[in-house]
Amino acid sequence: MIGRTVHYRLPDEVVLAGDGSYVKDRIRPAIVVRIIGKTSILHVFLDPAADRDVSAADYVVRSASEGVGVGQWRAIAQIHHRETLADVEAELSAGAQ
Repeated sequence: MIGRTVHYRLPDEVVLAGDGSYVKDRIRPAIVVRIIGKTSILHVFLDPAADRDVSAADYVVRSASEGVGVGQWRAIAQIHHRETLADVEAELSAGAQ
């Protein structure tokens, strides 16, 4: 498990899209560097252009458990990937009907 690449979920970001807004998942790659019981120590790779509101010092090495919530990590195969803003808007409008 050490050395495995996973995805770590930062706090969500609200993005304005046209006349409404939606919450955008901020999933960042991370590498498991140590395991202590059910907790993993991760090296999280931030995107400096997109994560200006996050202190890099807090996320270079982060203690986290497995899950789908903010501050947790999940295996890459479990990530639902949205390709474009149009895909997100279509998904939201379909849910509203």
